[in-house]
Amino acid sequence: KTVVDVAGAKGAGFRHECDYIFNRDGSVVLENRVTPYGAMPGGLPRLGLSMMLDQFFENMRYYGRGPHENYIDRSRSSFLGVYDSTVAKQFVDYVRPQDNGYKTDVRWVTFTDRYGRGVRFSASEPMFVQALHYGWEDLYFARHQNGQTRWFTPLDPRKEVMLNLDVRQTGLGGASCGPAPMSRYRFDPNAPLMWLMKIEPVR
Repeated sequence: KTVVDVAGAKGAGFRHECDYIFNRDGSVVLENRVTPYGAMPGGLPRLGLSMMLDQFFENMRYYGRGPHENYIDRSRSSFLGVYDSTVAKQFVDYVRPQDNGYKTDVRWVTFTDRYGRGVRFSASEPMFVQALHYGWEDLYFARHQNGQTRWFTPLDPRKEVMLNLDVRQTGLGGASCGPAPMSRYRFDPNAPLMWLMKIEPVR
């Protein structure tokens, strides 16, 4: 069992408790419990688990919406199915580097090497999955922010797979040129949350 406090600004944050259950077949079940505390901001972009995979797990196969990127409020043109791709192909090279490449309604996803060996993730509810060779820090700090001198640092991909397995997501909306996401495409960051994640070997 692990207990981690993820503290944010002004005393707000989450306590993440996770029980790891190791099974005879080599799988691991994670029982996740998230309890928020403090005064949360009006909205958070996502909530889930983040991890890093070995660089050799480049092949991606998933059952969810695809094949192009989609978010909770931009998924009507993406259809449920089993899709095969690579982690490198998940990246969308926008003029200004930003969050990209998510897949919604994912029931399971596998990452394998060239020999077909790897790992499979599934959860007790459909996931929002993002797998890139960039971390959020790489994208965020690649360009200047408002009020700063204009600059751009070319993105340098990491060898590892930066993986997000989320169970809550806020929609994109159109805040850059329109309204914020509709209420049905947001989640309550003050609500406690519990979910299961299963990690299985792929041979």
